[in-house]
Amino acid sequence: MSTTEKDKKDRDPQSPAQVVAGVDIGSNAIRLVVAEVLADGSIEVLERLQKGIRLGQDTFRRGRLSGQTMQAAVGILREYRRLLDTYQPKYLRAVATSAVREAGNSDTFLDRILMATGLEVEVLDTAEESRLTVAGARQHLGPGLSSKRGLLLVAHVGGGSALLTILSQGEIAESQSLPVGSIRMREGLLSGSETPQRAAEMLRQQISNVLRATQSGLPLDRIETFIAIGGDARFVARRIGKPVGSEGLFAVPRGPFDKLVRQCERQTVEELAKTFALEFPDAETLSPALMAYQALLDSTQAKELLVSQASMRNGLLLDLASRVTGKEDEALAKGIVRSALAVARKYRVDRRHAQAVAELAVRLFDQLVPEHGLRSRHRRLLRVASLLHEVGGVVSNRSHHKHTGPLPSPTIWNTWPYPATSASWSASWRPSCGLPTGWTGFMPRRSATSAATG
Repeated sequence: MSTTEKDKKDRDPQSPAQVVAGVDIGSNAIRLVVAEVLADGSIEVLERLQKGIRLGQDTFRRGRLSGQTMQAAVGILREYRRLLDTYQPKYLRAVATSAVREAGNSDTFLDRILMATGLEVEVLDTAEESRLTVAGARQHLGPGLSSKRGLLLVAHVGGGSALLTILSQGEIAESQSLPVGSIRMREGLLSGSETPQRAAEMLRQQISNVLRATQSGLPLDRIETFIAIGGDARFVARRIGKPVGSEGLFAVPRGPFDKLVRQCERQTVEELAKTFALEFPDAETLSPALMAYQALLDSTQAKELLVSQASMRNGLLLDLASRVTGKEDEALAKGIVRSALAVARKYRVDRRHAQAVAELAVRLFDQLVPEHGLRSRHRRLLRVASLLHEVGGVVSNRSHHKHTGPLPSPTIWNTWPYPATSASWSASWRPSCGLPTGWTGFMPRRSATSAATG
């Protein structure tokens, strides 16, 4: 399945097509993408909209979204709702990332959106955000690069965090979220009165501290290929990048990249906006993001920075397209199951028993689809939980279910925390404090499983 933007004149008028739409509520903007999914699974983008709003500034500075900011966001989403009513998408998925996820009053914000627009917003955990980002990027890498021997890093420095995902021969090996988002660092470290040189020094120190703590968990020093994703990375590609084999992929040599970073960090936000003809919110995030990419690149063996034009919204469209076609990213799904089996072997689980439990669990899942309405992702989570439900036995055969949750969670990157908790629940134990953090929105919402709400 590929993400392409085709001219309408080239489209087969007889091909059945379904309209889908995705809404992305980010730290610095709210974005809408509307597309048609054709019979062969290809995607034709019909509309892209972006409206700037500083949700991250509120959350990362005060821990809450102000009433004024929420009102402005709802106003943007009302506009998007009117456009969606025109397109009448069959499937609609509205998601929010770290600025909403970490806001102390996020529930109030989501309720206001629902009441004003009918949109039910799904707050993504970092695992699902990473999954969508990597799914979108894989479509632009091409089979040669995505299956390349050695380790490949996909890095997205957003407003709230940097999502790092390592691929090994085309399969996801590890992933981690780091608190070095461009807006988070600017709001948390800088007062606005610093000189550009002092601000750069403070940002570099923060990034260095975070990466130093990360080195033991991620093998950054073994990375041979570095793929950058995000608006700030795309800025670099436009300025000094050269197109390479795969469509939508640009190569940026280290030397010119380092020179561009030095140029940016010596200027104030106002000067950056004027020099590069940027909108003010984009100029604000530029220097922190580029410094984060530079520090990550310097931690690897990569000889150049590769920039993909893909974004999380590409992954969102692919996810929606899979609902239309009934197909999912088989390579990704198989990679997750292989990772789960590797963890099971590590903790000496009876593989035959684990696979028998998994087969029974997914059989029940399939038979009960009309009742629970869950999707293929939830089926995959259940399979992983079933395969890992006895890993706690390596600690102790007594109450092993209590040890099952913590052990595999950091390892199975894109299923945390659901399989770990489900695996623990497979015995008689239940958490005394209700659903764990991250389960909010786990059950399907109407907007995610049926036609868009009117």
